[in-house]
Amino acid sequence: MDKVIVFAPGTVANVACGFDVLGFALNAPGDTITLRKVDAPGIHILPSTDGYNLPTDPAKNTAGIALQAMLDAHPVDFGLEVLVEKGIQPGSGMGSSASSAAGAVVALNALMGNPLSRRALVAF
Repeated sequence: MDKVIVFAPGTVANVACGFDVLGFALNAPGDTITLRKVDAPGIHILPSTDGYNLPTDPAKNTAGIALQAMLDAHPVDFGLEVLVEKGIQPGSGMGSSASSAAGAVVALNALMGNPLSRRALVAF
C-alpha cells in the first residue's frame, strides 16, 4: 500500500454539565488526511487547497508534529507526502488540530501495516 486516505471527525467536549467530561465525535464536519509514500526522506506537507493556508513546515503543522513523533519512535524507510483537507474550521472549538494529528498517525499506522494498537497511537 502506497497511499492512505483517512477521515478524522470533529469533536464536541462542551456538553452541558459534562464540560470536558462528556465528549463525542461527530459524523461531520471532519478532516481528510491523505498520506502517500515517497522516495524523498522526511515529511512533505502539501499546500492546502481549502483556503485555510495551513503551515507546510512539519514542525509548525499539527499533523506534521504528530507524524514526526511517531517516526522518531518507529522509523520507516520511506518519506511521506501529506495532504490535510480541513473540513473543520481551525479555531472553531471542534478539535480541528487534534483531528489533523490523529488522522495523520492513523494513516501512517496503516501505511506501516497497522503494527500499533489504537491505544498505542494516542501517545503521538
